[in-house]
Amino acid sequence: MSSSKLIRWGGVAAILTGLLGILGEMALLLYGEPPAQATPVTFVYEIAWGGSAALSLITALAIRQIHLQYGRGFGRLGKIAVFLVLLSGVLFSVKTLIVLVTLVIGARIPYVIMPLFMLPGSAGALVGPVLLGIAILRAGVMPTWFGWLQTLSVPISLAANLQHYGGFAGGCIAIILGSALLAGWTVRNATPAPSAA
Repeated sequence: MSSSKLIRWGGVAAILTGLLGILGEMALLLYGEPPAQATPVTFVYEIAWGGSAALSLITALAIRQIHLQYGRGFGRLGKIAVFLVLLSGVLFSVKTLIVLVTLVIGARIPYVIMPLFMLPGSAGALVGPVLLGIAILRAGVMPTWFGWLQTLSVPISLAANLQHYGGFAGGCIAIILGSALLAGWTVRNATPAPSAA
């Protein structure tokens, strides 16, 4: 896959991440915590959150690709940030698959093993996007507003979550960032680095 296609797919993935986050928050607000048995609400909730975690993998790789193509590299901090985002995306996706398969076959959800996915996945989801934003600001390849919005995405979502609107806030931020990736508003200097040519 060419780098421009990866960047465009990263934008589409971020927009879908935002829409799924909003959908998951709407299901949570309308129906409360999802029940442990198979109901349409449980499936919507799990697919929304697991899907958004899986799609965040593509967006993180697209942001990394922009820095490799147009910059001096992404630095150690950027590599750690992308790793944390990828880790959380994989762990949350696997957790979602386990829950969905368990619900489809009619078994009880194995809550005993969920901390194996949720604890490191949550740590990666809380720290990874913030570090990714800081790495974007440090590299100076992408616009400053993009880096700040990425850096503040987790604190804004957490603050909004106090009023039960975290999914809406995070979803809107993901849609804005995805639209910027898709429209090509993400590179200050459109000349690729010599090593990328």
